[in-house]
Amino acid sequence: MNTTASGEKVVVYDVFTLSDLYLGSLHSAFDNTSITLQGFYYDNKGKMYGNDLYYDYLHDKKDNRITLRLNSDIKAALQHGAFYQLCGYVNRSKSFKDTSSISLLFHVTKIEKHEKDVQLISEKEYDIIKQRYDSGLFDVESFLLGKLIDEEHPSILIVTGNESVVMGDLLDQLGYDQSRYQLSEKRVNLTSQAEIRELLETESSYDLLAIVRGGGSGLGIFNELELCRFIIEKGVPFITAIGHESDRTLLEKVADKSFATPTSLGAFLKNIVRTHEDRNDEIYERERAIEVLEQNMTAKVEGLEQLLRKDKKEMNLWRLAAILLAFLVMYMFYFVLL
Repeated sequence: MNTTASGEKVVVYDVFTLSDLYLGSLHSAFDNTSITLQGFYYDNKGKMYGNDLYYDYLHDKKDNRITLRLNSDIKAALQHGAFYQLCGYVNRSKSFKDTSSISLLFHVTKIEKHEKDVQLISEKEYDIIKQRYDSGLFDVESFLLGKLIDEEHPSILIVTGNESVVMGDLLDQLGYDQSRYQLSEKRVNLTSQAEIRELLETESSYDLLAIVRGGGSGLGIFNELELCRFIIEKGVPFITAIGHESDRTLLEKVADKSFATPTSLGAFLKNIVRTHEDRNDEIYERERAIEVLEQNMTAKVEGLEQLLRKDKKEMNLWRLAAILLAFLVMYMFYFVLL
């Protein structure tokens, strides 16, 4: 699992896991989504196709393969047989002559890591991750933003350890924006699966569940399959902020969203509020611009109406003068005839 600049943790997939998640499915949550794929690079030594494109392979220790599409710059930086973590996105390939490759195409956008030995995901982890992605991940950001747009306060159940101080870090990062959420902290022994399950069974009135704790030892509880399955089957969107950047747990891999630290989670929640406020500012500016435009149009229409009234009045005066002049001419002509 890697960590982004914003503190969000990104799951790294191996070739077998990714290809099996697509097995028998026309679509996947991964379609056209940036992910990180790891495996051993195989230089196909093929020619360039189209606009600076090459087709090579990435395989695992059991020789499961996926076809890579990459440009010449990325290809030049890769070493045949070396282990890499590559960023990119997946599409189904339409047709390849090499029948030993699977029918997926991974478009490589950058090289994330080059390591001699990286531990691949276990089969047990694979099973639960597949279950998770089959059911679909929840769009936490859109959900929270939607609540704020509807002028609601999203309710978040924050589960922390009995002696934890991480809530302070989260609230310090949120600042006054914490008033936009209903934050409920519940403390429990985070080394006891039974106590965690008991707490979650008694709590039900919340929009989002957050498992939050600091780094260090004792994170093994979050690798327990039964606990992970229990939280998934609760059917409530959940996020994690467990440990520091070097700590990796199964629960983080199956969460709807995961963060490296409580501080990163606080920054995420704060950014949601900022996005909402920026949106409101844009709406206000747009409405204000429309209002000013309407006022200008109204002023112009009124000016035109006044001008028309003035023109009409002047036209009436000229008409009256013409009539008087005509009567005067007729009167003079009458006297001439006399």
